[in-house]
Amino acid sequence: MMNDSELIDLFTRGIQQVDPDKADKVQELGLDAQLSDLALDSLAIMELVTFVEEQIGTRFHDDDLAQLTTFAQLADLIRREQSA
Repeated sequence: MMNDSELIDLFTRGIQQVDPDKADKVQELGLDAQLSDLALDSLAIMELVTFVEEQIGTRFHDDDLAQLTTFAQLADLIRREQSA
């Protein structure tokens, strides 16, 4: 199971793919940050989620993604998938 540091690194790499200018901000904000704190549009958020899914080898349920507002929630989805 990934620890907080590994998750932040994963999210930083994902943001680097989606919007390189905002990648460093993930480290500053941490897991409790709102996805909206990075001013990502819905397409960029879905690109981030797709990157994460590809990296960990899973696909999240659309119902779970519809409720996604923070990096911590995305981290919880990852941890849930890894423990399944």
